[in-house]
Amino acid sequence: MYWTDWGETAKIERCGMNGDPKTRKVIVGSNILWPNAITIDLTLDKIWWADAKLHTIEAAELDGSNRIIILGKDIFHPFGLTLFQDYMYWTDWQKDSIYRANKFTGKHKSVVGDNLFSPMDLQMYHLQRQPKSA
Repeated sequence: MYWTDWGETAKIERCGMNGDPKTRKVIVGSNILWPNAITIDLTLDKIWWADAKLHTIEAAELDGSNRIIILGKDIFHPFGLTLFQDYMYWTDWQKDSIYRANKFTGKHKSVVGDNLFSPMDLQMYHLQRQPKSA
């Protein structure tokens, strides 16, 4: 289970599904201000998040290592985020739109939907997003 915490210091943490504090671990604890969106890429074992204050979309390994900025200073107020195949999709409160871009490079950014009223979140439903368990 992953979540964001906007307490004194913003961070992304994980813990066991039973909520046992012994399993609680900070994944991203620095250079993060308003983590509005979070998603997991199960095919690559990576975590992705958007930071509305820093205007970035970032990714890292599930343990927080190998952190990279995919998009920076080229987005306005990201709020929701999802992935599918080679693309990331996000909502933007300031632009009232849904965008997509290549999830590895941030290139080929385009508008998927615009003139929306405060788009919050979005989800992608497909077997590739969450494969059946064995």
